[in-house]
Amino acid sequence: MSYFIGVKNRKEFDCWLKQKLARTSPTQVGLSRVAQLAAACEMSAIDYARQHSLLGVLRAVARTHSLGPHGAPQGEAFTRRMGMVNQKDAAYLCMQCVAEDLKRMKFSWFRRTHHLRGVDWCPNHKAPLVKVVAKDPWSKLPQDWVQSGAIEPETLCTGRNGITPFEERFSDIACTLLQNSGPFDVDNIREILVARADHFGLRTCANGIRPLVSDIVWKQAPKHWLDQHLPEMKAKSAGTFLNAIDKGVSQRNIGISGFGYTTILASLWETSEDSNRVLFELGQAVPLKPPRERQVTRKMGEAYWQGEIWNSYIENKGRFSAMAKQLGLTAATLRWRMSQLGLPVLSDVGNSPKWRAFLRVESGEDISEACAAERVQLPEVMSLIRQSCARVATAARIVICSHQHDKPTVSVKGNRPPKSIFKTQTKCHPEQAVF
Repeated sequence: MSYFIGVKNRKEFDCWLKQKLARTSPTQVGLSRVAQLAAACEMSAIDYARQHSLLGVLRAVARTHSLGPHGAPQGEAFTRRMGMVNQKDAAYLCMQCVAEDLKRMKFSWFRRTHHLRGVDWCPNHKAPLVKVVAKDPWSKLPQDWVQSGAIEPETLCTGRNGITPFEERFSDIACTLLQNSGPFDVDNIREILVARADHFGLRTCANGIRPLVSDIVWKQAPKHWLDQHLPEMKAKSAGTFLNAIDKGVSQRNIGISGFGYTTILASLWETSEDSNRVLFELGQAVPLKPPRERQVTRKMGEAYWQGEIWNSYIENKGRFSAMAKQLGLTAATLRWRMSQLGLPVLSDVGNSPKWRAFLRVESGEDISEACAAERVQLPEVMSLIRQSCARVATAARIVICSHQHDKPTVSVKGNRPPKSIFKTQTKCHPEQAVF
C-alpha cells in the first residue's frame, strides 16, 4: 500500500492511514491494524484477516466459548496482538512467482504461503525460497530486491534435490489451515487426533510404555527439517513426552500451536488429501456450546452437580430427556452439563456392543480382546472411555440390572447423596453385573 500511494516510510503511512480513517471510517481508528487496513481497502475485517494475515495458523484452535471468525469483533484482542505477526524472522520470495507476477500484473508481491513456519519451498512451484537480506525487507516489492541482488537462497534447500514427502504434506496442510475463516474447536480436533493415534497404537498421555505421536514425527520428518523448525527434538529420546506435539492429543481444553497441529497431521496421515478431508469435516462439526438455561431449579448449585445429580442419573436410567423434564432444564443445557461431568447417555447400554466392550475393559479385560469379543472397533470404545468418568461403569451395570428386573436392583431414593460422583462408588452385586 505504501508503494502505490507513494509514501516513503512507515511513519508517513501511519499518518496517511489515520487521516483516511478519520474521513471514511472513524469508528476503526482505535481498532487493530487488521481492522484499520481492511477499512482502508473497503473490506470487512473478517475477509481481510482470512485473505491477508497468518491468523489461520496462528489461531488454529480455540475453546468453544471463544470460537468466531478471524478478525471478528469478539476476537479483537487476539487480532490486535497477532494479526500482523509473521511466522518467520525474515522476508522470503520465490523467483518463479516474481517472474509470473511481472508477466501478468507488471508488479510482484510477498505471499503468506512463503512465510509459514516449516515451509521452505514455494507451495506452487516446489522451488526453494529465497531470503531477502535487506535491512527493511518490506519497504520494497520482491522485484526490487531481485533486481538489486539483495537476496540469498534458503540454506536448508541448498544442495538438495527436492522436497521430501513429509515436507510436501506439511506444506499442503499449512496452506489449508491458512484459508480457514476461523479456528477449530480445540476439543473437536483433539478427539480426531486421539482416535487416529489410537488407530496406530500410540499413547496419548504423559506416562506409559507405548510410543508417542512425537516419536512418529521424529521418524517421518527429515532431520534437517527437525533441526531447523523443531529443535527441541534434539534432546528427545524415544517415549519422552514433547509438549509442543504431544499436548495436542493429551489434554482437554488445551491447544498447541498451528505448527504443532500441522506437524501431527502430516505425520499421522499418509497423504495431505486425507488430512485435509479430515479438516474439512472438522470445520463442518458443530461444537458443543453451553446454552443459556431457561429454567433454574433450587438445586442447581455446584454441590448438586457434583453429587445429587447421580440420583437422577440412575433413577432415569441415564436417559437425558427424562432427566431434563424431571429437573426442569432444557435438553441442551443438561447435555452440556453431563458432558462436563463425564456422564454419557445410557439409553442403549443394554444392547450395544460398544458398551459391552466398555464394561469388559472396566472389569480388567484387555481392550483389544474386549473389542474383538464384541466385534466393535477400538476407536469407538476408546471414545467412550475418554468421555466417561470413573463411575459410569457402575451406572451402566445398574441400568442393565434394572432392565432384567421389573424394578431397579439398587434403590436410589432415600440413599444419602454421595459427596462427589467422582469419588464414591455405588455397589452392585457381582452376579447382577451382567455383560
